[in-house]
Amino acid sequence: MIEVQGEILKAVFSKIDTHFSDFDLHLKEITPYTRLTHSELLTGGNVGLSLESELKKEILSSDKIDLLVSFIKFKGIIILERELKEFTQRGGQLRVITTTYMGASDYKAIQLLSKLENTQVKVSYNSGNERLHAKAYLFKRNTGFDTGYIGSSNFSRSALTDGLEWNLKITTKEVSHIIDKFQKTFDSYWQSDDFELFNDSIHKEKLTQALNEGKSGKITGLNTTFFDVKPYPFQLEILEKLEVE
Repeated sequence: MIEVQGEILKAVFSKIDTHFSDFDLHLKEITPYTRLTHSELLTGGNVGLSLESELKKEILSSDKIDLLVSFIKFKGIIILERELKEFTQRGGQLRVITTTYMGASDYKAIQLLSKLENTQVKVSYNSGNERLHAKAYLFKRNTGFDTGYIGSSNFSRSALTDGLEWNLKITTKEVSHIIDKFQKTFDSYWQSDDFELFNDSIHKEKLTQALNEGKSGKITGLNTTFFDVKPYPFQLEILEKLEVE
């Protein structure tokens, strides 16, 4: 016999030392619109869901997070700052891999991340010939309902909000083998000597120097490495856009 007034169990919370009192409201705040079991394609712009809204909820409902992004901009990372602080302060473990390629990352963005609790940041200082161009986010949960995002969005304001970026959300429920490969590949990068653990009090000068070198070599890199002719206007526009984001 079916109970007409019955409710579906959506989550299990501990009432001990909890920081919220309204369980329904909290569940709404941390549950992605696409849920934890459904894969989805996010196409950015003003069509459908924004990556920003989904990542905020993913962060707040995770136990461990691995981020792999070639560029990190300050105007992008502050969009997620509140959620990342809440996540790390309650014991969540955050690992970030990024680069100094083209000098596109902001020092203060990497600094902000490195100073969060329970957080480790690794950086590739190979500014001249960077091989890492991935943009991928993995959200691990003790329940086993892991999710990941793989696509075109670095941590910049436009990439997370209204940019025409394409990102595919994957879930353990539907493609567990992809999640497993994501984790194993990330771990292999983490163990690689190509990426160095960043400590702001020790490596500030090294990071800023590498970023400055990357910036000074951007136009040269476009001329000699990727193009044999003068950069087109749209190519210069891309470089200028990286500066302001």
